[in-house]
Amino acid sequence: MSVCYIDIIDKCNLRCSACPRGLRLLKNSTESMSIDLFKKVVEKAKAEGYDEIGIYNWTEPFLSKALPEYISVVKEFGLFCDVTSNLSLKPQEHFDTIEQSLVAGIDHLAVSVSGYGQAVYEVNHVGGNISWVKQNLERIAQLRRDGNISSARISLRFLKFDYNIEEESVLKEYANSLGLDFEVIDGMGHPNNPVTSYVSEEDSVILYNSEEDFLNKLKNFTPSRIYEKNREICFLIMDTVSIDCKGDVYLCCAYPNYSSLRIGAYLEIPKDDILLKRYTHPVCTSCPFPRRKATESDCKALVGALQSRLGNSNKLQDEYTQNIEPLPKSGAEVKFSKPKLPGYLSVSGLSIAESWGRWSNGDKVILKFGSKLPAKFSLTISAMAYGPNAGEPVIVKAGNQTKEYKFGADVTRSLTSDFFPSVPVDAIEILIPKPTPTPSPSRDTRRLGLGFSSLSLRAIP
Repeated sequence: MSVCYIDIIDKCNLRCSACPRGLRLLKNSTESMSIDLFKKVVEKAKAEGYDEIGIYNWTEPFLSKALPEYISVVKEFGLFCDVTSNLSLKPQEHFDTIEQSLVAGIDHLAVSVSGYGQAVYEVNHVGGNISWVKQNLERIAQLRRDGNISSARISLRFLKFDYNIEEESVLKEYANSLGLDFEVIDGMGHPNNPVTSYVSEEDSVILYNSEEDFLNKLKNFTPSRIYEKNREICFLIMDTVSIDCKGDVYLCCAYPNYSSLRIGAYLEIPKDDILLKRYTHPVCTSCPFPRRKATESDCKALVGALQSRLGNSNKLQDEYTQNIEPLPKSGAEVKFSKPKLPGYLSVSGLSIAESWGRWSNGDKVILKFGSKLPAKFSLTISAMAYGPNAGEPVIVKAGNQTKEYKFGADVTRSLTSDFFPSVPVDAIEILIPKPTPTPSPSRDTRRLGLGFSSLSLRAIP
């Protein structure tokens, strides 16, 4: 699965010494993501191919009383919903939220613990209460027995360190008694040696091992990718994306949300740009996180991202569209506001879907169909112009024939032209007269021209 991790709040209740949030290198705040922003983020994530939403990263999600509403949004988009929690929450105050969240549609809930008894548990889970964890788990198990959350998978996740190995067997037995899955993962860092690879940007404190210090990775940048062999890739870069409660995307879920790791506003940056910025980031190139063998789709994604930045080629476009479906005999009806376009159409030069449609991004838009277009057809484009493109001629090409359209600003206008290309064609090219940078080019690198609402293509008898 491809996972989009989203923090909807900006706080955690514990102070785990092996976590930058626990040490307050990431400070708690009262900020939260609005439900409207969350919907837009999830919509874009689905359009970009992410099939799982993890409502967590550096926070405790059940601290948000509105969590059930966010989970419902994930399920409305038909995506897998994953939540990880410490569950060290007073049942009288938080179990209603836990229950409502499970009923809303959590597909997988993982509960992290590091001990069965309080003395061992609180070594890592500083400030936690294992009794509350158990009470919440036992009430969740009862919900499952009653059939209220029968589809949810619940996992007890044991964080194993050298000091708590003997806790594993008793925790496994406890999980089995409740009908829960049991997982064991090696704990990151060590409670006695707090997060040696992280640094507080605010005060530039170097923790313990300066050789692995975060800021030195930036200062001593090397493009050699010494931890990455040929034909290897990091799955965190290719298969996941992490977003904070402000809607900003960061390097990856393995590193804290420091300003120097911020990629930009997720909704304002095309997927290709996000991938390039993450893949070429100094920390990514020097990160020792385990790699995997690169797949063909990984290679295509990286080449496509670079090609998108440099400009499209017909050869590359053909490679990406050779398996699309044939055009229906009835023609084409395209709503550009939909996250997923029809299977008979592949596009380049368009940005992400928004509630009204999509902006063009760059010098031209190419619409490639899965089969040859009718010998004679009418083409209706509903669009509006951005900035200086208003009233400028937009050249639309089908083979050797061109037609001119003109659109106004702010208001969508529908224009129709008839095409009679002298040779069979399977693509339409739309030339943008004046691609224009956005008002915030440092955050949004797109060059806008036309805002496309819909397109209709019909054969002429």
